[in-house]
Amino acid sequence: MFHSSVTNRLPFRSSSGNPFRITIPPLIVLPFIAGIVLGAFVGIFSDAPQELLSVVGLNSLRDNSISFIKALWFASRFVLLASFFAAGITGVILLPLLSFVRGFSFGCSVAAVIVPASSFTILFTFLSLGLPSLISFPAFLLAETDAFVFSQSLLHYERRAHLRDIPLFFHLFLILLLCTADAVYIRFLLPLLRGLL
Repeated sequence: MFHSSVTNRLPFRSSSGNPFRITIPPLIVLPFIAGIVLGAFVGIFSDAPQELLSVVGLNSLRDNSISFIKALWFASRFVLLASFFAAGITGVILLPLLSFVRGFSFGCSVAAVIVPASSFTILFTFLSLGLPSLISFPAFLLAETDAFVFSQSLLHYERRAHLRDIPLFFHLFLILLLCTADAVYIRFLLPLLRGLL
């Protein structure tokens, strides 16, 4: 009875036994979308788009000498923060805020394509932002979802029952794989593709 009541409060269920079937909580998705919209709005009307892009970290990807460690940090920084916030009950509040910040930084970066004063080309932005985002977003949202479940379980003192419903090690493997793939692309493939432009 206790296990059943806990499972009904989970942001996603694994009753089907399929670890790929995940429902992301609205408290993670909605702030993420709101951050993208607001970030794009701020980026479009910014008087200093290059400085804004430096803040969100996109300018660093223009450096061909970027190290693999720095690329791995760039690919996994938000995932690491999500994991850190999962360690306490305040993660229920901080994780949606982190989701908003992640969306906001992406929206600001995308605005670089639209702002006339920016020196970024559409193709460069797609290669340096669009393709990595296809890899990093699933890792981030998966980490956010698991972290939110864990933080919520601490809030309700139901950690063991929650963790039994999460294929935690499989999710951790996927997150590490995606972050590593993103870092490999940024460090090795992106400079090659940029050299062909």
